Amino acid sequence: MDIYFRNGLLVFLISLLLACSGDSSGNKNVEEAKTHLAAGKHKAAIIELKNALQKNGKNQEARWLLGKVYFDQGQFADAAKELTRAQEFGQSEDDVLPLLSQSLLTQGESDKLQELSADNLSDSARSVVYASQGMGLLREGKIKEASELIEKATSSFESAYALEAQARLIGVQSKGDWKLVREQLQKVFEVDPNYAAAWSLQGDVELRSLNPQLAEEAFTKAINNSNHRLDDRYKRALVRLQMNNIDGAKEDIDVLLKRAPRSPGTHYLQGILHFHNRDIKDAVSAFDLAQNDEDRYPMSLFYLATAHNLEGNYALAEDFSYRFLALVPSSVAGRKLLATMKLRSEEAEEAEALIRPVVDENGEDINALNLLSSALLKQNKVEEGLELLKKAAELQPDSPEARVRLGAGLMASGEVSGGMEHIEEALKLNPQFQQADALLVAAFLRKKDFAGALNAVDEFEKKNPDSFIAHNLRGEVYMAADKVGDAKAAFEKTLSLSPGNPNANQNLAFLAIKENNLGDAEKRYLNLLEHNKDYLPVIIYGHAWSHHHNFHENTPAARLIYVWYQLHN
Repeated sequence: MDIYFRNGLLVFLISLLLACSGDSSGNKNVEEAKTHLAAGKHKAAIIELKNALQKNGKNQEARWLLGKVYFDQGQFADAAKELTRAQEFGQSEDDVLPLLSQSLLTQGESDKLQELSADNLSDSARSVVYASQGMGLLREGKIKEASELIEKATSSFESAYALEAQARLIGVQSKGDWKLVREQLQKVFEVDPNYAAAWSLQGDVELRSLNPQLAEEAFTKAINNSNHRLDDRYKRALVRLQMNNIDGAKEDIDVLLKRAPRSPGTHYLQGILHFHNRDIKDAVSAFDLAQNDEDRYPMSLFYLATAHNLEGNYALAEDFSYRFLALVPSSVAGRKLLATMKLRSEEAEEAEALIRPVVDENGEDINALNLLSSALLKQNKVEEGLELLKKAAELQPDSPEARVRLGAGLMASGEVSGGMEHIEEALKLNPQFQQADALLVAAFLRKKDFAGALNAVDEFEKKNPDSFIAHNLRGEVYMAADKVGDAKAAFEKTLSLSPGNPNANQNLAFLAIKENNLGDAEKRYLNLLEHNKDYLPVIIYGHAWSHHHNFHENTPAARLIYVWYQLHN
């Protein structure tokens, strides 16, 4: 035991002696860190500086250098903490306060920022502190006080940072006169052509001036000169998506996913990318994460509304639309989207309330005019609805779609002849416009001009000889003319070209029911469900028919419902 004790004590004493003769101040680690920094090895430098502080937590130079490295890496909260400690331990205010003021500004620590004193600083350091304090006040909307400090900053020393602060002040004071801001930024680039923050501001200016190519170039220079600026990479990704540069946008998004994987902004961009690629389910997943910060990314709600609307999740789509409009009530796109949903659900008054402000603001918005006219016509406000359709047609003299909408509106109001004129005009503009042909047939039917309707079908068939639609239209005409045999033959021709066609099957089923041939009606419905197993109208019809006639389980209609359940369970 004694020998083990003596050996252990010897080892302990040797270790203690070596420790006492070593670098307890941490200065050697600081020198090693400086070597690493000169070589651009920031991670290695941070390790050495932390080792220095483990040996001597009051090593002010180690604290300052660690704060500076954190600042350069964009870790501003850590930078502020280390710089404050460095100042407490005696590091020069000229070294500390310029970096500390910028860190506090970035962190939004307004009170701490304004408490900094620039009295004992050199001109260059004082310029940076005043500029930071001025930009802090500018963010709070205190324009006069901000202007005074930024003026002090540029008069002390025309650093690139102070000149950039002045450019931001000019942008606020000039209320969007970007020419003046650009001129000021040129002064910044004369001092430092690689100043990242100024290039970022240049990108913002070009973005707001609707110059996406110039914005993309500016953000690229900002990123190249300061790679930690994730906001610039986010903005560049947005611009690239706008420019349809999908590969470039994906490159930025991939970087953001690695460096800021939990950021709602990253998920918002990823959602847009998925949406562009028509990956609706993945887009919904991404936007669901982005909406966690919906105040900052309200468009995530708009995209969710659009995606759910496309997927047929109408209740969710409406919910997200309402939430989006609560944040951005003036959004034209948001109002149009929700108005479209309201029209689909026959809530015409709500649709009118949503879209009328858009038309009042811009009376030449064709889509808004069409939505408002539809809402009005559904409420039997025929005169105003038709006036809007006429205005839309006048704004689009060469649009067959506009002519068809006006023609359909006139027909719905009882002005069949006037409606036919516009539909015929649409066909002159685009002879292949099938909707116009179908409406023309409907117009003849409303006038009970069966010969005219059949002639219109013949003209349609000449232009579309391989289309089953002509036979469907012909069957509709024969049904209206009470020519049952001819109607059946036409619909059978439709099914030979389009097996499972809902219109043909339903009409044949209807004719069979009129003849009390329920077995044939069942056959038609089963054929329809075989090809369109989720076709809701026939499902609802089958339920209603069964309930109304109090059918038993062994009746054709009841069996139809049973088959449907078998297909779905």
